[in-house]
Parts: sequence; C-alpha cells; structure tokens
Amino acid sequence: MRYIIPTLQIKQLLKPEPTQWVNFKGKTDMIKIRDEIMPIIPIDKILGNSSQDIDYRNGMVIVVELEQKLRAIPITSVIGKQEIVIKPLGPEFRSLEFVSGATILGNGRVSLILDIESLFKGV
Repeated sequence: MRYIIPTLQIKQLLKPEPTQWVNFKGKTDMIKIRDEIMPIIPIDKILGNSSQDIDYRNGMVIVVELEQKLRAIPITSVIGKQEIVIKPLGPEFRSLEFVSGATILGNGRVSLILDIESLFKGV
C-alpha cells in the first residue's frame, strides 16, 4: 500500500546501518540516529497490513517530527515528492484513526494521507 506523509513533518530520510537498530525484548522497535534513540512507528501493523513481526533492517526510514519529538517510520521505497489536493474522507472511512485524508494520484490511484499526530499518540 502507498501512503503520503506531509513534507512539513519529515525531518530526514535514511538507510540505517545495522548497528543503528535497537532491540528491546527481542523486537526491533527503536533506532539510534545521532545519539538519539527513537521509537519505530510500525505503519503496516498499525493499519492492519501485516500480522507478522517485520524485520525493518533492510529498508529505509523516514524520521518525522511533531512538537520537537522524533519517530521513525520504516518504508520500502520513496516514490517521489509532489503537490496534492487533499480530499476529505467519506463517512465510511472517518473511523480510520491514523489517516487524515486521501488524494487521487496522477495515475488514478487513491492514496491515503497519514495523520502523523495520531501516529505519535499510538506509539
């Protein structure tokens, strides 16, 4: 699934070294970037796209910031940066906590816009 993250909240994009991942209770759920340990926001698990524990070590992370707090979102790829028109969600989808809206991409596909504030509260 493809998601959109508002660029105002993106702090950094990087491919972490294996030594940057922090295991806690046998799970990879934190990362160390510039001497700061930050939690991972497991998007696939939160949005119900994966029932298994995912090993994030092979991918990239997007570091997002909200109210001077940082979190890392594991990703498989970045498709690009573009301006979009945000469409409000219909009544059927308003119960989605971690989504603030949707947009129709140039190829006609619908993509969900992540609500970073809700994601921070959920971690």
